Amino acid sequence: MIQIEFLKNGKFTTSGSSVLKMIQNNTTPVLDLFVRESIQNSLDAKKADAKNVLVSFRYQSFDIDALSREFEVIGPELLKKYSGKDNKFLAVQDSNTVGLTGDLSGEYQLGEANQNLGKLVFHIMKPQENEGAGGSWGIGKTIYYRLGIGLVIYYSRVKLAEGDYQDRLVAALVEDETTKNGLLTSIRNNQGVAFFGDRTREETITTITDSKRITTFLSIFGLFPMTGDMTGTTIIIPFIDGKSLVQNNLPEDSKSKWWENDLVQYIKLSVLRWYFPRFCLNYPEKYGPKLIAMINGERICVSQETIIFEKFQDLYNACYSDNIEPWIKKIPITRSNNVESEIVGWFSYGKITAEELQIIKKHFPTPFEYCLMENSSSDKNAPLIAFTRQPGMVVNYTTSGDAVKSIYTNKDEYIIGVFSLNSENYISTPIRLNLDEYIRQGEKADHTSWFDHVIGTNTRKIQIVNGIYKGIQKELNSVFGEKDSMNTESSVNRDFAKKFGKLLLPDENFGTAGSKRSCNTRSGGDSIHRKNSNKIELASKEFRNHELVLEYHFIIGKNVKRIIAVNYVNTINNRIAPQEFENEGLSYPCEIVATIAKEIRKSGRAGEFSNVSSLLHNGVEFAGFSFRYYQTISGKKYGFILESKTNNDEPREFYIRLRLKSFDQYIQTYFDFDIEEK
Repeated sequence: MIQIEFLKNGKFTTSGSSVLKMIQNNTTPVLDLFVRESIQNSLDAKKADAKNVLVSFRYQSFDIDALSREFEVIGPELLKKYSGKDNKFLAVQDSNTVGLTGDLSGEYQLGEANQNLGKLVFHIMKPQENEGAGGSWGIGKTIYYRLGIGLVIYYSRVKLAEGDYQDRLVAALVEDETTKNGLLTSIRNNQGVAFFGDRTREETITTITDSKRITTFLSIFGLFPMTGDMTGTTIIIPFIDGKSLVQNNLPEDSKSKWWENDLVQYIKLSVLRWYFPRFCLNYPEKYGPKLIAMINGERICVSQETIIFEKFQDLYNACYSDNIEPWIKKIPITRSNNVESEIVGWFSYGKITAEELQIIKKHFPTPFEYCLMENSSSDKNAPLIAFTRQPGMVVNYTTSGDAVKSIYTNKDEYIIGVFSLNSENYISTPIRLNLDEYIRQGEKADHTSWFDHVIGTNTRKIQIVNGIYKGIQKELNSVFGEKDSMNTESSVNRDFAKKFGKLLLPDENFGTAGSKRSCNTRSGGDSIHRKNSNKIELASKEFRNHELVLEYHFIIGKNVKRIIAVNYVNTINNRIAPQEFENEGLSYPCEIVATIAKEIRKSGRAGEFSNVSSLLHNGVEFAGFSFRYYQTISGKKYGFILESKTNNDEPREFYIRLRLKSFDQYIQTYFDFDIEEK
């Protein structure tokens, strides 16, 4: 009989109810989370020399009487609850993987390699350490406990360091400890978590390694142990109600698709939905082995009922080949800073018709329905884009957001695309980090989305993901977006105008050589900043010779420590700082190319003034201030600081004229000022 060890109520312990709630994903169905987690774990555990990884799903009946006799404490409860029913199990088996390696009791030191058994079975929240692997062992695997009654059985065959092979069997049970009819209810102060194996002298559980016992146990499910030099893992989840699981897996108004009433068919489609890249001819071997997936002995592959995934495979193949289908276009997505190579990934896309997808002739579902997405428009079709990284799993699909906003086709056409990350690229600053690793760190525990995040202890985000979205949107907009009919003799950056909105700033003497206020005038313009006796106002502005010229009038009173000026580009919704442009891989459009100051001083005669001009650069002093520029990472000047160098609190007055290089008369830019007092 397999013996039990259960967690007792105590300090800093994990309860079953908390484990079952760890994945708070309310958008991805549980069966899809199961498929994604299972295949991802298998691919992460591949052998070093594996050319392919086999993942086989099984959904079949088993012998409840035989199973109940195997488990200590919970065996009688299982027989009482489930005897006489058609009890089924769901299993996922892999081979060409290393198996559940490591200490048999799951104990290991932080940083120890090859401790898959402890990380997958005995511990929660242990991070993956293999490069390119996904998330944490603990959070994603909790989906196994949510499919059935919380009982999960692990069988594995591993190759030991000495060269011998070893079979291993262990089980875990996770249930809500507050339930009144749970399998562990008879155990006082239990936490809803138990492990099953061989009991040691210390009254803890260790993994079973007796091959004969393991063979007998597997026969309950009609399964066989691995032989020869085979290694891998089988995860068995008994007491699966397939019909209820599929129906509860989907919205109540979504029962009309051919895969929505059959667990086997649903898993087939889910495998294609999330892992079609691994079946592609051009899947890069350097990114890992190809995937062979089966269910109940039948190989999973694209078919006449899943044409959409054949099209997605064509798009993925195009990312890694120059021999692409005529309907496909491919571009690199690039950025100019923070990365060692300009290419952060490849985007392939194209437009297909409802007729090609058999939607009209055979009434097949739409691409959105195959991919668990909703069309963001009621009368048109939004683009459908898949995002992938090194493991060859589709992290997510999108039909809305920055990547596809304001782009549509008519109801009989579909824009589809695939973005594949350049996993050989590296972020170069603030630390050197593989691009795939950066994206992986930003994925949620269930790997369902990408987002930018802080690297290490650095508080500054590198906007890699945002830049990818903007690059895709720019490309789609140039091909499928509404065309700009504006006609101008000026050199206009139309992509930039679409991205950041219409010009609001220049409203007088703009684009002309008309007269403007002299620097000698005492009648100020628009007030920009006021603080006590200090005032900064806009004196003039104009666009000429591809330069925007802004002139500011400063009237400075007492007790000023420093003046800080920062340039921003304004949009309809918000303002954008220079660092944000560069973080998104864009070149800041308003670099300061020259700064001239003119101080207004009283002369010896009453009522007369003299002008003292200076060309400002770092270290220059004028009007009692020391001047220096602010610069972006790429070295562009975008602001300045005036640091007081005198204790003399006499009022000062001066003008500063800034020349900003810009080839876009539709730029809307200004300087934001801050006056710090002593």
